[in-house]
Amino acid sequence: MQKYRASKGSAQSLLGKVYLYQEKYPQAHQVLQTVIDSEEYGLEPDYSTIWLRENRAGRESIFEVLYSSKNGHDWGGPWDGTAESNFMIILMGPRGGAFDNLGVIGLNAGWGVNVPTAKIGDLLYADAGVARRNGSVISEADFVAKEGVVNRAVADFHWAQYENYIRIKYSTVATETGDPVPEVNYGTPFKIIRYADVLLMAAEAYNKDSKDALAVPLIKLVRERAGDSNHSAWEGQTGDALFSFIVKERQLELAFEGQRYWDLVRWGLAAQEIPGFKANKHELFPIPLDEINLNSAIEISDQNPGY
Repeated sequence: MQKYRASKGSAQSLLGKVYLYQEKYPQAHQVLQTVIDSEEYGLEPDYSTIWLRENRAGRESIFEVLYSSKNGHDWGGPWDGTAESNFMIILMGPRGGAFDNLGVIGLNAGWGVNVPTAKIGDLLYADAGVARRNGSVISEADFVAKEGVVNRAVADFHWAQYENYIRIKYSTVATETGDPVPEVNYGTPFKIIRYADVLLMAAEAYNKDSKDALAVPLIKLVRERAGDSNHSAWEGQTGDALFSFIVKERQLELAFEGQRYWDLVRWGLAAQEIPGFKANKHELFPIPLDEINLNSAIEISDQNPGY
């Protein structure tokens, strides 16, 4: 495998994902199993380190966007998307002032965007995968117990969206950045496809193809790395029951990684899970008006339903 280039495994994983979205389950598990059998990839032992610079293009990474803080950006930018550092990370960190003494959990102050919901926080805390929980979120109660400070008198934070959980995954980890302006020099990579996702996609495809015996071992790998080695409650499940378990497992394993929305859409669950989602409309984006105007083969009447 050549690091920093799209590999054969990347292409195969994406193809398997396409087959899964098209509900071509035999083709999906066949190509995803090829990725698994290649033994080029594996699960990082420590869930909390998957997103850090130390694991850039690491064993679990199949396709990712890489960043660097070598140039040492300042507030001058560039702000046009060409910066080598990950300017998005500062958005994800706990809002400075509203949350202080963040060093007790290894974070810098951030801008407080994209806060976790109570739903995903509660699910992570209820699940036996403690290692996965600790690498994803921390509750306000646990943060305060570590001598972190929450100041609700600070007005410039969206308290209405805050539901007592602080993001750890893709957050402002202090060791991920440097001078001269730490806010704009995070080197944290974004994982687009990682090995755990491939394992769970393959498990889903096997389940949908009535091959549950092949799905269960793949789920076990993911859960054991998450910190749960007791599979007695679910490993005997088959069919729809096992599929429901996979749905929840993907939600837990891939929290904050941009997969949940598309999973819910393809499963037909978006309308019941996402406030404001309209069935038969929001499954697709609108065709931009500029594209319709520029392309003589497209008419306004060709616009996607509901727009």
